[in-house]
Amino acid sequence: MKLLICLLLLIIHVLPGYSQNDSVETQIQLKTYLEETSVPLNREVVYCIELSWIGDLSRYRIVEPGDPVITNLELRRSGSSNRAYTDSAGNPRSVKTISYYFRPLEMGMAYIDGVVIRYEDRFTESEESLLANRLSAKIIEPVPENKNGGLLIKILIQLIVIIFILTVIYFVVKYFRQKKINQSAEQEVRLTLEDRFLERLEKELDHSKKTAKENLDCFSKIIFDYFNKKYSIPSAAGIYPVINKLTEDGVDESIINKLKQYSDMINLSRFAGENISESDLHLFIDTFEQLLNELNNRQNR
Repeated sequence: MKLLICLLLLIIHVLPGYSQNDSVETQIQLKTYLEETSVPLNREVVYCIELSWIGDLSRYRIVEPGDPVITNLELRRSGSSNRAYTDSAGNPRSVKTISYYFRPLEMGMAYIDGVVIRYEDRFTESEESLLANRLSAKIIEPVPENKNGGLLIKILIQLIVIIFILTVIYFVVKYFRQKKINQSAEQEVRLTLEDRFLERLEKELDHSKKTAKENLDCFSKIIFDYFNKKYSIPSAAGIYPVINKLTEDGVDESIINKLKQYSDMINLSRFAGENISESDLHLFIDTFEQLLNELNNRQNR
């Protein structure tokens, strides 16, 4: 009987010990601290509540403690973060940190009263609570603000904006210039040889500023340049190879006859010194324009 009583006492004594060890292994460790205990008036007091335990983050559900009671401080914002790591013994550890950011009101001492932190153990379905310590901070004179640094940042931002705007303007201008060049190139490609020589007649002949002889020389150069490009006939070859080509192309006979007359008058002007009247020159220019338009129309059919 005595032996049975001794065994019961031994079991009662041992079992609580095992229960206590299990509780220790899974309990939450609480740590409260200030990032700085001496804080200038124009800086923030940062109060941190750190909860850590062995196991996964999902093991405990932490109830947010709410805002603490404070003295000589004003709450600006708060937040929380989680992290997990493996300790030196190879155990997975989880840490939850709740941070409060306060603005000091005046120089002197500031106090943050302890808060009650409740949590639920999802494994055992039990609820517990912890009490954070009351902490104090000394609020000292404000430190000078780095105004030059702020000014440099503003200047830098303005420079970035200006560079961005100039870059946009550069590429926009470049785009429209390139577009204009492309359009001009396309238009140039669409122009026939006859179109280009019609433009030359309009640009290079000036009856109001040039004499009849100057216009005649200019017109002669234009007409022989055209036949050279059209039929690869040099100006020194004379008018007859040109007439043969025009006849082969089926050009109207009246135009061919007027070109013969023009050639004869050019020769008389050069070698016999006879002048060509302004009206004759206009007639030959009109004949050449008529030839260009006729050949141009044939190509567009």
